[in-house]
Amino acid sequence: MRAGIRRGLALAARTVALITFIWCAGGAAGWAQVPIASQRDTCPAPPTHVEVKTRVTPVAVSTDLTLGQINAMAQRSRQPLRHMPYGFYLGRVWYAFVIHEAPGTVQGCAPGFQIDADLALIDRHIEIASDLKANTCRFQTVLKHYEDHANADKRAFNEFAATVPTRVHAVLAGMAPKTPIGKNISRLDVNAAFNKVLAVMDTMRQTVQAAVDNPSEVARLTHPSCAV
Repeated sequence: MRAGIRRGLALAARTVALITFIWCAGGAAGWAQVPIASQRDTCPAPPTHVEVKTRVTPVAVSTDLTLGQINAMAQRSRQPLRHMPYGFYLGRVWYAFVIHEAPGTVQGCAPGFQIDADLALIDRHIEIASDLKANTCRFQTVLKHYEDHANADKRAFNEFAATVPTRVHAVLAGMAPKTPIGKNISRLDVNAAFNKVLAVMDTMRQTVQAAVDNPSEVARLTHPSCAV
């Protein structure tokens, strides 16, 4: 199965970034920096600092849906299936950020900025078809399969999250030549940078999830001794 559910009950492994903007000035909309009146010829490039704290929430397991309900959800998702859906794993990526003026800004020059962000893999859930509870062998086999999906997603998230500060910094730096020196960084700039970076994470998570459903794993999942 894929890594998450996007917009409802579609069984697709997609990164869902629910964005919360937290502003030092009490949440008022507008630019994150104070405009400057002039630009000195000797001004250095405005410094950029990006710090990201990460966390991963525990996985909850439930058996609230039947095989028929889970199969119907899979069919509605129109996603290719690598095996019969006996359940699913889902998780989503959430982030929030605060923008500060960076310390060490040179007087009379464009202010630098610092982004402090929280990045989390949350709402992690494994659903196993309730029909399987009567067959301990099948239930444990299926549970192990979706635990493998959950663990793979966690590893992929942690691995990629370590690169997010550098990636976001690079995207923001790439915006600079398109605008006059001293342009203030807006919430939309930062939002766009995170969305671009997390789209890459999204692709990585999907790739990792597909790798879990390798031929040997699918064969183990459908072993005759655990047939329904």
